[in-house]
Amino acid sequence: SYTESLADLVRWRPYPEWQGALDGAWGDGFCNEWVGGYLDRYDAGVRDVIESFVSNASSPISDFKLARLGGEFARTAPQDTAFGFRDTRYAYVIQTRWPMTDDAARHLQWTRDFHIAMQTHDTGNVYSNFIGKDEPDARVADAFELQTSERLRRVKTAYDPGNMFCLNHNIKPA
Repeated sequence: SYTESLADLVRWRPYPEWQGALDGAWGDGFCNEWVGGYLDRYDAGVRDVIESFVSNASSPISDFKLARLGGEFARTAPQDTAFGFRDTRYAYVIQTRWPMTDDAARHLQWTRDFHIAMQTHDTGNVYSNFIGKDEPDARVADAFELQTSERLRRVKTAYDPGNMFCLNHNIKPA
C-alpha cells in the first residue's frame, strides 16, 4: 500500500496539453506497447488489479494512466467528433516501455496479463489510440459507436478508398 505521493500532478488541463504531456519521454532506443480501455467505476477490485500489476511492473519505465473523464468531454455530442462513449467515467492506458536490448516477450506478457485483468472491470470499449498492435482488427469496432463508425467509413471511402493510411488499426473504407 502507498502511504506517500511522489508527485501531485492532478489539475485541470486543456486537452492539447494533456495530449502532448509525454512527448519528451518517447525517445529512440526503446520498445513500447500500450493498451487500454474505459471504466465506468473505480472500486476496490480495480484498485487491487492496478496495485498488483504496477507494483510488479516488468520495467521501471512502464506506467499506468487513469484519466477521469467528464466535464466538456461528457457534454460533447457523439456526432460532433469521432470519439464516443462520452458518458464513461474513466479511460485507462497501460504503457509498457523497455530498452531494445531487453527481452520483449517478458514485457509483452506483463502487458497482456495486466490488460486481461483490467478487462474484467472495463466496459469493453476503448479509446482508438489505446488499441494494442497485437489486438485483432475487430477491436476497432470497440472504439466507435455504430453511427460514428458508419460515418467514418463513408469519410474513409471518400478520402482514402485504397486504404493507404493503414499502418495502424483503422477504419476500413465502406
